[in-house]
Amino acid sequence: PTFRKLYGKMEVDLEKDDVITVILQNNYNTYTAKAKKKLVLSTSGWLGGKNDVLGIAYLSVGGVTFLFAM
Repeated sequence: PTFRKLYGKMEVDLEKDDVITVILQNNYNTYTAKAKKKLVLSTSGWLGGKNDVLGIAYLSVGGVTFLFAM
């Protein structure tokens, strides 16, 4: 399976030609599971990461549950 885990957030705006330095450490061995680790830099909106469908689904189910609870 492919998944992403949010490790951290940058609270500053980046400008063109800004340099980002990242130090990676191998704290968890993935060789035995034949897995790969990748670093992904992405933007996020108010619902979270790249895929807004899951956030909208959570809000919808929460709203319906709230209405049934009343």
